[in-house]
Amino acid sequence: MTTIELKKELINRIAEINDITFLKAIKTILDSKTKNEILIKSAPKKKKIEEGSLWPLKNRRLSPEMISLTSEQKDEIFESRNEIKLGLYTNQEQLDKEIMEWIDRQ
Repeated sequence: MTTIELKKELINRIAEINDITFLKAIKTILDSKTKNEILIKSAPKKKKIEEGSLWPLKNRRLSPEMISLTSEQKDEIFESRNEIKLGLYTNQEQLDKEIMEWIDRQ
């Protein structure tokens, strides 16, 4: 199976899922993959940098020139920050508990 075929199969199978808890779990997995890679715009060539190697930047604000984000990504970050301020989030411990409850019901 090629990468493209696998992606199409996953998209089709995810589209059939209606369980919000399970979909959130999938989203968490996908988010953790993209969180571990940051594109640095100022590098001569766009370069993937692993999260662990960013420790010098941990407490610094990154300027828009340093990171390349699409407008959709910027909108998502803005919405996410507002949701956090409103307390509309699930911590990892609660998510793990919900996943285990979901598994037990299957």
